[in-house]
Amino acid sequence: MKRKKRIPFLFLCALSLSGIRFTGSASAESGGGLPLFSRPFAEGRWRHNFTGGGKTAEPAAFRLGAGTDGIRVTVYGKKRANRNAEFTSLRAGVTPFRQRRFTANFFYGSLRYNGLASRLRNPPGAGTATVYSPVRPTKSLFFGQGDASDKQTLAGEILAGNWRFAVCGEPEDSGPVWFSAGWSGKLPLYPAVSLSVTGFTGRQILPEKPSDSWFPQYHRDNAAEILHAGGEFAVQHKHFSASVFVSAAEGILRPDSGSLRADAALYGKYGRLSVFYNRTGEENVLLSGERPKMLEQAGFSPYFTFTLRKRFWFRVAAGAQVYTAQETDGNSVSAGQGVRFAGGFLTCSTLTSSLTVRLKAAGYGTERKIRAEGSLRCAAFCARRLILRAEGKAGWENRRPDPETVQAGFRTEYRFTLYRSLGILGETEKEDGEYEYTAGVYYTDRIPFFRMDMDLSAGLSAHTDERKFSGNVTVKIRID
Repeated sequence: MKRKKRIPFLFLCALSLSGIRFTGSASAESGGGLPLFSRPFAEGRWRHNFTGGGKTAEPAAFRLGAGTDGIRVTVYGKKRANRNAEFTSLRAGVTPFRQRRFTANFFYGSLRYNGLASRLRNPPGAGTATVYSPVRPTKSLFFGQGDASDKQTLAGEILAGNWRFAVCGEPEDSGPVWFSAGWSGKLPLYPAVSLSVTGFTGRQILPEKPSDSWFPQYHRDNAAEILHAGGEFAVQHKHFSASVFVSAAEGILRPDSGSLRADAALYGKYGRLSVFYNRTGEENVLLSGERPKMLEQAGFSPYFTFTLRKRFWFRVAAGAQVYTAQETDGNSVSAGQGVRFAGGFLTCSTLTSSLTVRLKAAGYGTERKIRAEGSLRCAAFCARRLILRAEGKAGWENRRPDPETVQAGFRTEYRFTLYRSLGILGETEKEDGEYEYTAGVYYTDRIPFFRMDMDLSAGLSAHTDERKFSGNVTVKIRID
């Protein structure tokens, strides 16, 4: 039986850190080299959701944090109706030196994976972004805090100069455990070239599944242990970047498999041109325990931006992504279906306004989807401090033999200052010949009070479906 997670103890730890900082802040300001006790702060955030008309509200979310420039502790949690609060994730970080050449972070609970950590866990999928972003050398964090319940993942990350070390595991559930180490920085003899080399290794145990599983393509007669290994290489120059990701999985009583991902980009004065390729074995199992849905993908993505500065400032940006892919259907590659995607955007902007138009079209076997979106932002509407922001979207979907689905909507926002805005939104959807409507209004503001800043946001929406009402109120308080 799993022990219940407790919030009060973690919160008291955070408050105790806050108290320690107040006692040591004077020594830090007097010229000490350690920022552990300088600039103390404490913050809290609460988001409450409410509904009417028989609709179930999403759980309320809260965040509690305290720390200094060198120590930070943050706790995330949820509060469901008629239930006690539960914590979802904890993050503790230490940066002992002002040069920030050494940083250590510890995570527990629900995690969000970024960069290489995301590529280790998530199989490549059919993305719907209008522009492909090539992989470049970076020192950004692998992990972030998530909001899922009943997760007991442990993770740690250390950044020491140009070296990075990361470990992640789910020991209680016999889940994946992996370790990564790498170097990222500029080459000493060629400072114009940035390089990142990272290796990883891990293991996991896939539990036995019953023979009457609803998904026979994922059936395994026996529990299986799988070993993982691989690495990633990324290089970037002023006019060129490239990356290669290779992983391999070897399992007992399972066929060996792996994956390959590669991309390259050329950079010029007015943009870049990227190409990418992914190949994954059908029997490959990633560190998340998932098997791939997409086996192969190839495409290209241009991105350009051009600015006129002679008489007035006018900028045009445009980008696109086109690819074809092959997805599995059941457990047979020959029965797989092809995926085709083409998307693009165009943005025209001046110093005070911008207009963006996006168009996406995708085909999945007998399924067709077309979606168009547009947004307008004007900072000089009626007054210099009044900003108009309007968005519109429309979509058409055809799934044979299902009927067509048409979606349309709009959103308009009037922003009076940087932290104060009032907006209205509306959406309509047609399905099976019937229309459904949604209308709403929302408001945000920042209220300073003594040494605190309170962020307040509230929203209310109504639906034609059973006349349901929903809304939320978010309050954030920070004390420095």
